[in-house]
Amino acid sequence: MSSPGEEPRVTRHRKMTEKGLFWQLDTLQQNLKKAISAWHSKHNKLSILLSDSDDLAEIRATRDSLVKCMSQIEDIYRHLSRLLSGVGSEHSQLASEIGTDISQKFEQCETDTATILKEITKRIQCIDEVKSERSSRRSSRSNRSVSERSHVSSRISNASKLSETAARAAELKTKLKYIEAESKAKLELDKIQTRRELETAEVKLEILEGVSQGGSVLDDAKKYLPQADIMTNFLKT
Repeated sequence: MSSPGEEPRVTRHRKMTEKGLFWQLDTLQQNLKKAISAWHSKHNKLSILLSDSDDLAEIRATRDSLVKCMSQIEDIYRHLSRLLSGVGSEHSQLASEIGTDISQKFEQCETDTATILKEITKRIQCIDEVKSERSSRRSSRSNRSVSERSHVSSRISNASKLSETAARAAELKTKLKYIEAESKAKLELDKIQTRRELETAEVKLEILEGVSQGGSVLDDAKKYLPQADIMTNFLKT
C-alpha cells in the first residue's frame, strides 16, 4: 500500500524479450521432437506386437506408454501455439512456418494414435476370443478324455467279470458231467444189485413154493449147497 499523499504504484509486467521468446520456442521445439521420437518408438513396437504377439499384458503396457507420449506431445504443442501467437508481426512469417510444421506433426501423431488404438482394441478382442475357444476345446478334450478313461476302465472291468463268469460256467459244466457220469454208474450198480436181489428173491420164492409142495425144489437146491444146515444158509441169503 502507498502512504497518504503518495501516488499508487503501478505494477508492471515485464514483457518477454524477443531473445527470450525465441529461446523458449527453440527449447519447446526440441522437446516436441524428443516426444515425437519416443512416440514413434512406441508406435513401431505396437505395430510389431499386433502382428506377431499374443501377449496382451505387453500390448496393453505399450499402448499406455503410447498414450502417455501423445499426451506429452499435445501439451508441448499447445504451449508452442500460445507462444507463437505472441510473436510480433516482424517475425510473423517465421511463426507461421513453425506453426504449420508443428501442427502437421501433431495432427499426424494424433491420427496415427487413434488408428492404432482401434487396431489394438480389435486385436485384444481377437486374442480373447481365440483364448476362450482354446480353453473351451481343452475343457472338451479333458471331459472326453475322462469319459474315454472311464469307458476303458468299464470295458476292462466287464472283460474281467466276463472271464470270471466264463470260468465259473466251465467249472459247473465239468462238475455236471461228473455228477451225470457218477449218477449213471451208481444207477447201473443199483440195477445190478436190484437184479441180484430179484434173482435171489425168485429163488427163495421157488424154494418156498417147493417146500410147500413136498420139497422137490429143495432137493434140487441141496445139490448146490453144503449138506450141513442147508435151511440156515438159505435163510441168511
